[in-house]
Amino acid sequence: MYEVVYPTSTILIENPIAVVDVYADKHGVREVAEAFVAFTYTPEAQAIFAESGFRPPYERVLVPAETEGEEDMVTLVPMIELDEARFPSIQDLFTIDAFGGWAEVAPNFFGETGIFTKMIEEVKG
Repeated sequence: MYEVVYPTSTILIENPIAVVDVYADKHGVREVAEAFVAFTYTPEAQAIFAESGFRPPYERVLVPAETEGEEDMVTLVPMIELDEARFPSIQDLFTIDAFGGWAEVAPNFFGETGIFTKMIEEVKG
C-alpha cells in the first residue's frame, strides 16, 4: 500500500492546442480541426480530461449566447465539479516564468550540464 501525496505548490503545465493552417487546408480538414479545438474548451471535454486524471484548467468556461443577434455575448458557466480528494486545492500555482522561461529552463534543466541530465547520469551510475 502507498500514500499519495499532493503538493500544495506545483507548476502549471500549459499544453497549447491549435490548428496547423497549412496542413488543415491541404487535407481539407480545417472545419473539423477547428471544431475539435473548440470542443476541448467545453465542460464535456473538461470532464473527459478529469476522468483521465488531468486537472481541468478552467473553473469556469465562456459560452457564446444562444439568442440570435447576441453572438458577441458570452456567459461564464461553472465547469465540472472537481472531486476535492482527487484534485485537492493548490495554494501556490506557478508557471515556467518562475524559472526564467523556456530559454533558461531548457539548458539549465535539460541541457548537457543541466540539473535533470546530471541526476539521470548519477542514477545510471
